Amino acid sequence: MLIRPTRLRLCLFAIPLLVRVPAAAAATPVGDGGQKAGRIAGASACARLIEQARTLMAQKRYDEAVPLLRQAVSEESRSATAHFYLGAALYHTQALPQAIAEFQSVLGIAPGTAEATFNIAGCYERLRDYDSAITWYEKYLQMGPSGAEAADVRRRIETIKKDREVHQLFKESHQMLESKRAVDARFLLERAAKLQPDSPEIHYNLGMAYHNSGNLPRAIEEFQNALKLKPDMADAMLNIASSYQALGQKQEAIGWFKRYLAANPQAPDHKAVSDMIMSLQNEISKQSGDDPRGPDFYASVTRSGVVRRWPPAKLPIKVFIDSGAGVKGMRESYRQVLIEALDAWMRASQGRLAYELVPSKEQADFLCDWTASPGDVTGEGSESEQGVARIFGRDHGHGVVEIDRATLRVLTVDREKEGAPPVSDEVMKKTCLHETGHALGLMGHSPNSHDVMFFSESPTVWPVLSKRDKATLVRLYEWYPARFSSTTSAVPAGE
Repeated sequence: MLIRPTRLRLCLFAIPLLVRVPAAAAATPVGDGGQKAGRIAGASACARLIEQARTLMAQKRYDEAVPLLRQAVSEESRSATAHFYLGAALYHTQALPQAIAEFQSVLGIAPGTAEATFNIAGCYERLRDYDSAITWYEKYLQMGPSGAEAADVRRRIETIKKDREVHQLFKESHQMLESKRAVDARFLLERAAKLQPDSPEIHYNLGMAYHNSGNLPRAIEEFQNALKLKPDMADAMLNIASSYQALGQKQEAIGWFKRYLAANPQAPDHKAVSDMIMSLQNEISKQSGDDPRGPDFYASVTRSGVVRRWPPAKLPIKVFIDSGAGVKGMRESYRQVLIEALDAWMRASQGRLAYELVPSKEQADFLCDWTASPGDVTGEGSESEQGVARIFGRDHGHGVVEIDRATLRVLTVDREKEGAPPVSDEVMKKTCLHETGHALGLMGHSPNSHDVMFFSESPTVWPVLSKRDKATLVRLYEWYPARFSSTTSAVPAGE
């Protein structure tokens, strides 16, 4: 079984403002027609509504203030004060485009209103429309603020320019990560992290870039940096666990998966993570002490001294591959990917093994099919696998089991992504290589995260057989004569 790491997903950009945005409701009210608001409003309905709204706003009940201020504007459409406070209330309810419209109405009535100009800039800043924010802050500066206030606005403009650069870097890197250009994304995110080192989102996605480009220790470091800045960032905990899993550091992975579950007892993926913990614990119980730097991992696939292999009488192995018709996510390319995986292992055997495709299940000793249901590829009670291979054989004693038949079932969809889309051909190739290795007798896992037979999917595993994968197969069948061609692909019998 090939275990896939639990969810690794990108983080959306959510960097908080680094500088103060003034509460517009606290600004000096703008006069109507050159007169002070208190005098002109007097006992008017508009003035009473504004006063009621101001009381609510002082209590931070902005949602309740908005309808009162809309009514005030309808009473006196030329009241700059009513428009100003409505803009302020809308700002606090996050209705920023509408707030901008109200502050602009103020300027239409009283063009020199500095507070409205300043607040329009603040709204654009919160919308991350950086160019517009800079333009409006510069307009505010032209209105003549002096001293500390002017210096503060100038510093604000410089901060926004930096934010604009960071946001652009983040946006471009996000697109690169989604298109699997992890190395390019990493360079941009490293620049962004230097400009804004206190952003958990930048460190999180930088962790993703390191993970997807195969630098797992640095990925862990960046996820931990994100977690220091935002201790409740659950996905960072999950991705630290997945990175340790991909490194083969099972105990560390289990610890972080448990930490994630403790922090998120109602997590929707609670069962998947629990299954992952169980799978890792099973892997630990099977450890053979194989040296991950050795020439092969023969000890890991011959646990308890039991060797499993196809007998010479069963060669070439008769293989039937189901069409997968009607299976959600099934692609035409998947069948060819599986055939290429079989071919790769046959070449690795150096002529000791061969197979031929047969047109019916009845003729086959090795049955391969597809599924879109995660429950169909469970192994040892877990639903964290991408595929499952099973062998059935006869024990002839002396630690040798002759394989009589085998089955292979592969999941066609990515259960970790919304809508369960088809897995990529690269993921399918890794899965088919891994599960076919099991079906050929390698019923165990490599402790080296660069081998196809590593227990978990990892960015350090490429969709090709490693030298250790090949050496282990050869050692398993070393007493077999090299009697088959290792350079030709098998074809269906009778063709």
